[in-house]
Amino acid sequence: TSTFMPLLNSGELDFGLNNFVDLALAYQGPERLKIGGKNPFPHIPNVRLVMRGAPFMVGLLIRRDAPLKTIHDIKGKRLTGEYPAQLAVWYNMFGALASAGLTWQDVKVIAVPAANEGVDALVQGRVDVTQHALNSAKVREADAAVGVRHLSIDCTPEGEKRLRQAVPGYYPRVVKAGSALAVVDDTCFVAYDICLTSHKAASDAMIAAVIKA
Repeated sequence: TSTFMPLLNSGELDFGLNNFVDLALAYQGPERLKIGGKNPFPHIPNVRLVMRGAPFMVGLLIRRDAPLKTIHDIKGKRLTGEYPAQLAVWYNMFGALASAGLTWQDVKVIAVPAANEGVDALVQGRVDVTQHALNSAKVREADAAVGVRHLSIDCTPEGEKRLRQAVPGYYPRVVKAGSALAVVDDTCFVAYDICLTSHKAASDAMIAAVIKA
């Protein structure tokens, strides 16, 4: 959402779908809020919240035949990072690492621009661990190509505490084995809420009509 936030702020777009972490960082601006010591988002003080939506779930992704059993096994492995074209994904991975008490310094970071390119890197064998949304088309594509599975973040009470402290707005959610694509075992995902947004110049009538619908 980082790419269209300025258009939402200016009113060129009437509506957007954002996650609450992106939205908090962009609405507050880098002077007021940083997470993980950074806030690269453009300041969008004119954005307005219309309604809260469903939880969005993002999971660590590895090859199905990889020997990794828990998130603690990824220490020293090649992990996708940077994500300059999709800023939210940096926070997803930062939070997943934090749940296990790990940092970027504990892994070998392979830079990719966005989430889809991270999955491409996994399929091509250039990384050991990446991440993507639950049940996404890109995960389906990777599963058909090489076979993939999601790997749990640390879902213990201590892991949940570390996750929530690292990225306010994130929380863990368990997906049962076999209930979704590439979920081979009961798997803990990073979850966070999606919201419908608009801008402060939007008319009351338009917003009311959309909420009613």
